[in-house]
Amino acid sequence: GPYGTKATERRMTSDAPLLRFSTKVFHIEPQDHFFNVTISFEKPVQDLDEILLKNILLASLKGPYGLVGTALKLDILKFDPESRAAILRTSHKDASTVWTALTLFSEYNSLRCSIHVTSHSSSLVSLACDSRS
Repeated sequence: GPYGTKATERRMTSDAPLLRFSTKVFHIEPQDHFFNVTISFEKPVQDLDEILLKNILLASLKGPYGLVGTALKLDILKFDPESRAAILRTSHKDASTVWTALTLFSEYNSLRCSIHVTSHSSSLVSLACDSRS
């Protein structure tokens, strides 16, 4: 189930009555997973915009997974063309599939490029407050 129960018994003193209580722990599966990524090209690309980035991301999913890969949810939440950094959102269940596709991607329209996952989290707030960067 989505929760577990832990029963505990405790006596305050040796002659006190036995106290019984239980604690319920709820585990909620995250819905989304977020990635901070940067994209780099072997040769300079001047016109990298959100539409081109979306096409590159779709190509990265289509390469290893075909049409099934292009059907995965992958949204661009934020994109900075100057730094070529983006924040992406996918479903939590597809996170490892998307991460693999992004990492293995190496070419778009005969142009060598790579997508670097710089951080990831199931919480957008945690992603924004990454203490390791």
